[in-house]
Amino acid sequence: LRDQGFSSLGNISLGITFALLAFMSPVASLCAQKYDCRIVVNVGALSYFLFIIALFLPTLKEQYPDSDSVIFSDAFIISAIIVTSVIRGTGGAMYWVGGLSYLRQCSNDENKGLHFGIHSSLSQSNIMFGSLISAFLLGKTSKFLFFIVMGIINLVACLSFLFLGKPEKDED
Repeated sequence: LRDQGFSSLGNISLGITFALLAFMSPVASLCAQKYDCRIVVNVGALSYFLFIIALFLPTLKEQYPDSDSVIFSDAFIISAIIVTSVIRGTGGAMYWVGGLSYLRQCSNDENKGLHFGIHSSLSQSNIMFGSLISAFLLGKTSKFLFFIVMGIINLVACLSFLFLGKPEKDED
């Protein structure tokens, strides 16, 4: 964001996101107890997609520098990124707490270590693969294409969560 003229907006956005992720986790836990954890996961995953759309706005502004559309105004872009940072922080808490609640409901004492280990491993692997995709795409394509590809990957992931089955504990 800095190279697009938004100085420290990226740092502010991350600060808001992680502060809310920490402070909203107890609320997310209540949501996961009250509602189906699959719904909580889906709402949380959608928050990440909304954030990607907001981060796409500065790149769109670069693509259309002569546009007078309100969505390309600095005030709109800053507001969209701040608002979606709040949504992402709150939704991120719901995503992680809901996902771990789902795992807990699917696990018993004998397999919960395996389930949580696989979850942790996949989470870290996603960070690695996302970073590798970013390094490849940003070095060889435009930021515009980068956001399109990453947005599609995120949307596919969000849609895949719609197919989570009802948790069933293996009683063995």
